[in-house]
Amino acid sequence: ESSTRTPSPEDVESEDCLNFDAPLEQTHAGIAEVFGQMISTSLQSTKWDKRSQALKAITTVLKGLDMQGMAPPGSTGVLHMGKGLILRDRTRCWRLSCQLLNHVMRDKVMPVRLAGLELFMDTFANTEGVAEPVEVRYAAGVLVEHLIDRLGDSNLRLHEAARKCVMFSAERPGMLGLGQVLIRLRERLENAPKGGERTKVHFGVLDAVSILLEHFPGRRADNKRVDSVALDEDEELEDVEEIRTSADSWTVDDVTHFII
Repeated sequence: ESSTRTPSPEDVESEDCLNFDAPLEQTHAGIAEVFGQMISTSLQSTKWDKRSQALKAITTVLKGLDMQGMAPPGSTGVLHMGKGLILRDRTRCWRLSCQLLNHVMRDKVMPVRLAGLELFMDTFANTEGVAEPVEVRYAAGVLVEHLIDRLGDSNLRLHEAARKCVMFSAERPGMLGLGQVLIRLRERLENAPKGGERTKVHFGVLDAVSILLEHFPGRRADNKRVDSVALDEDEELEDVEEIRTSADSWTVDDVTHFII
């Protein structure tokens, strides 16, 4: 049974599994236990600079860096923590970071969103031995939707940061891979809202696709590879698309959906 499913109170303890349905208050409580009360309190502050600083502190902890001297004493939003903070439970820290990202990546304040995108990359930078591969892909699949939503944002810095994270999700071993990212981008394009927002979505998605195609090599389509696969009647189209698209290369068929 997959460890990535949303757990129910009857069969698992909430802190022992990845649960994107967990209340934010519960996630904050877990963060207080493993990252420190100061970080948890700052994340709940009404002041955006404290929330942003708290996210940067979690990023620093995940990198395994020394927290001392993170910012000069007396600066706004500074988090004073002990030197040489050690992660007692890397798996739980990783899961709590994912659950927190599910909220902060939707924050309305720009610096908090940018700090969240930085935390996203550091959360998934080194997952080997921390979480099972299926759990990593599950979490990445949930969080990548927030990244794609930011593509085409009127703030160019946020758009470029989100685009960088989308690239990271496509190329990082153990993440979604190019095929799955292209599928998500295509779905975003097909479901774009009408009006002015549609133009933003088109620009954001097509810009991201352009960068992906420049980064990953193209290849000739191998139709036999798909035609020779015996598909179950109830197999999803998405599964077929993943067969068509290599994890690290693309064909003309993969990108025709983006020709407008």
